[in-house]
Amino acid sequence: SGLDFDTAANGPLIDRVIAGALAKAGISASDLKAVSTTSMREGIVLYDAEGTPLWACPNVDARAQAEAQELTDAGIADRVFAIAGDWVSITSPARLLWIRKHRPEVAERARHLGLISDWLATRLTGEYFTEPSAGSSTALFDVANRCWSEELLGLIGIDASIFPPVVEAGTVIGHVTPEAAARSGLAAGTPVVAG
Repeated sequence: SGLDFDTAANGPLIDRVIAGALAKAGISASDLKAVSTTSMREGIVLYDAEGTPLWACPNVDARAQAEAQELTDAGIADRVFAIAGDWVSITSPARLLWIRKHRPEVAERARHLGLISDWLATRLTGEYFTEPSAGSSTALFDVANRCWSEELLGLIGIDASIFPPVVEAGTVIGHVTPEAAARSGLAAGTPVVAG
C-alpha cells in the first residue's frame, strides 16, 4: 500500500511544535546557539528547482514492490546489497523507479532529492545536504566510501545531480532563514547543524 508524507501539512505542524517548545521551556530563541534535526530514515523528498517539495514518502511506503522485484530479477538488487548494504524493498532504488513509471510529471520536475530526516533542516535553511547515516538508508550510497554510489545511480538510471552533498554529523549546513524564523519562532541566522 502507498503512503505519502504530507510536507504541506507537516511543515506548519512542526513550526507550531518548535514555537511551543520555546514557550514551554521559557527561553528566548536568541538563547539557542544552534539547532539540529533528526527523524526516521529511508523516507525521501523530491523538490523542484525552486525548492518546493513535489513528493515525499516515509519508510513504510510499499507501492514499489513490483519495481523491487524487477531489480531483484535483473540482479541489480545483489549489487545494491554489496555496495549499499541494504535491500531494495522499501528503499530509494525501487521508489525512484516507481516514481518514473507512475508519477512521470514528478520525475521530470525533480531537481533535488533529500531524506525526510534532512527535510526539516532544508526547510529551515534552504540548503540541501545529508549525512552518511541518512544517506546510507537510500540503498544508493557506497557505505565503504561514505558517498553516493556512481555505479548504483547508473544501474538505476538516476541523474546524480539531484543528490545532495554529504557532510558529517555536526557540520553546520546553513542558518535559519528570516522566513523560517517568522514561521517557527527561531531566531534568523541561528546555525543549523547536520543531525
